[in-house]
Amino acid sequence: MTDITTRLQELQETIRRAQAEIEALQKSPMQKAVEAFDAELPGYVGIINPDYIEAGLRAAWPHLKEAMGDGWIPWAGGPVAPALTGVPIEIRFANGKTERTHSPPVWSWTWDGCTEPHGYHIVAYRVVP
Repeated sequence: MTDITTRLQELQETIRRAQAEIEALQKSPMQKAVEAFDAELPGYVGIINPDYIEAGLRAAWPHLKEAMGDGWIPWAGGPVAPALTGVPIEIRFANGKTERTHSPPVWSWTWDGCTEPHGYHIVAYRVVP
């Protein structure tokens, strides 16, 4: 290859990268989310209609945004703790008290068969720095 050919190829690659960056800037957050979903689960977006995924993300976004407002995620009891082993979290109890822990599975996440939480039943949690 000549020096001119090599320079032209480098220039073409630079132009291609610049075009890709411009396209990325023009994408909506929803398009980026769908692409991220597809990158995480390759092939599934092709099987599932992307319009359904986008509609689902649009429907879920206000709820996710609201839940993450102060970071508290509601907990309605259940036999299995959230999969947060080794992640520092803060737990809120029905009595309003909170506790930080690095071992969420150690705590009792059930409400002992109750339909309403009482005392030290966990009602919310959030990941903390």
